[in-house]
Amino acid sequence: MNIQFRINKLYSVFLLMWVIPFALSAQRSISGRINDAADGDPVPGASVFLSGTTIGTTTDAEGFYRLGIPGAGSYQLTISHVGYQSVIRDIEPGSISVEFNAALKINELEEVVKSAGIRFRQRDISLFWRTILGKNPSRRTIQATNAQAVYYYYNSETKVLKVTCRDPLKIVNYETGYQIQYILENFTHDYNTGITDWRYQYFFTELEPDNLRQKNIWEEKRKEVYNVSLTKFIRSLYNNSLQSDGFVLADFRLNTDPSNPFSLTMLNSDSILAPASLDNSILCSVINYIIEELKPKI
Repeated sequence: MNIQFRINKLYSVFLLMWVIPFALSAQRSISGRINDAADGDPVPGASVFLSGTTIGTTTDAEGFYRLGIPGAGSYQLTISHVGYQSVIRDIEPGSISVEFNAALKINELEEVVKSAGIRFRQRDISLFWRTILGKNPSRRTIQATNAQAVYYYYNSETKVLKVTCRDPLKIVNYETGYQIQYILENFTHDYNTGITDWRYQYFFTELEPDNLRQKNIWEEKRKEVYNVSLTKFIRSLYNNSLQSDGFVLADFRLNTDPSNPFSLTMLNSDSILAPASLDNSILCSVINYIIEELKPKI
C-alpha cells in the first residue's frame, strides 16, 4: 500500500480503518513453503497474512503454511519474519486455489543508517510517529511496543528524512482493541515541500477484552472510527452515496502565492473512477485529493 500526502495532519489509513472479520469458510486457499534464501532451511514462525485484514497464520516447523482466501476478490499476501525482508505477492481475483513458495533474504539496513553513534533528531521521531499512528504515541491510546527497531536518517543537504525498520512494528491500539503488525516498506519526508511518502502492509488481530464494559467501549470506538475511515469513503464512492454518507470530494493543489497557499476544487465521483475489467471492478485514484467529512465531530 502506498500513501502520499501533501499535508501533515492526516491520519494513517490503518488507524482509521474499521476491520470487518471475514467468514471462516473460504472458497479458495493459498499455501506453500517459506525457506531461507541463503541456506534453503525452512523458516518456522513466519507471519503470512492478507494485508489490511484479520486473516493470517504462521508457518509450521517445516516452513509450510495454508491460508483461506475469502470470496473471489483480489488481495495482497504478505510474508514477514524478524530479521528478513518481507515478501509481498498480489493475489488475483478468481476462485482457484493458489500455491506460492518464497525464499526470504536477510534484511540488512543501510550502513549509514545503522552506523554506531548516530543520533536521531526528536523532530524526525515525532513526525514519523504522528504520521504512522495519527497522533503522538501513548500507553493510553496507541503505541508501538518495539519502537527501538526504527532507524532515522536525515540528510541535511537535501533536507529529506528517510526512515527504515528492520523488523515488523508491533503496534497496539488500546482505544479500539487491536494489535497491528505493521510492515514498513518505505518512508520519506521532504522538509522542502512537506510531502510525506510511505508504503506499508499491515495485519490486525483483536485483543481480548478484560470485561464486558471494555468490549462495549471497543465496539463503539470501532464504529466511530469507521464513520470517518477510508474504508467507508471507498464504499460510499462505489455506491455513489458520498454526500448522503457525509463526505465531500475535492481536488487539492498547492499554490505559489503565500497568501493563498492551496486551492480546493469540488469534484464528482466520476472524475476518479474508471472501469477496470470485465468483472465490473473499479479503479480508484485518490492521490492529490482530500476527503473531508461533513458531519460535525462529537
